Amino acid sequence: MEQKEKKEEGRGKRWKRILLLFLFLLIIELIAYWQHILVSLGSYLIYEEPPRKGDLIVVLGGWDDRVVRAREAADLYHKGLAPKIFVTRPERPLGWKMLAEKGAQPFEAREGMIRALKSFGVDPKAIETVEKEVSCTEDEAKVVRDWVKDKGYRVILLVTSRYHSRRAWIIFRDALEGKARVVSLPSRYDDFRPEGWWKRRKDLKRVVFEYEKLLYYLLEKTF
Repeated sequence: MEQKEKKEEGRGKRWKRILLLFLFLLIIELIAYWQHILVSLGSYLIYEEPPRKGDLIVVLGGWDDRVVRAREAADLYHKGLAPKIFVTRPERPLGWKMLAEKGAQPFEAREGMIRALKSFGVDPKAIETVEKEVSCTEDEAKVVRDWVKDKGYRVILLVTSRYHSRRAWIIFRDALEGKARVVSLPSRYDDFRPEGWWKRRKDLKRVVFEYEKLLYYLLEKTF
């Protein structure tokens, strides 16, 4: 009887070891698969097309990314892919009137973008802009749509950050449908990488916000 109990106990331990080994291998597999999913999520946000000639380079505004976006737009301009660069005018910061009342000139993101383009050798005469302020990518697309319609441009080269390129392209494609072809050429100088984005706080915020905004745009468009 005692020998039988020992055999059953030994058999139970073997099954426990097998189960633990199985669970360990399953966890390893899930981690590898989960990382693959995360990389795919980061990669999806990047939409890049082959470079081609266009009528206008549109560089989207942004406080943090304006230099890397300006550098890419300047490169396309110097390669002769388009003769003009359009710069949007992001809305002025909250409280800018308080500065104006003190006689100070509030610094605008647009001025920073134009200054960067000039620093990269873009002829000031090649830079186009409008005075209407924008607060989001949808606003930028509407401003560009009106500008394109007025100027008769047919091919737009869209420059933004890599993580922003998919959503920006979708929004501009919808806004300019039937008016102009939109070619997505995100900045090669952007530091966003799909691999390991979840380990970097800055990229984690970028990905979460982009999917949140993309989902909101698609739902708003659908309903």
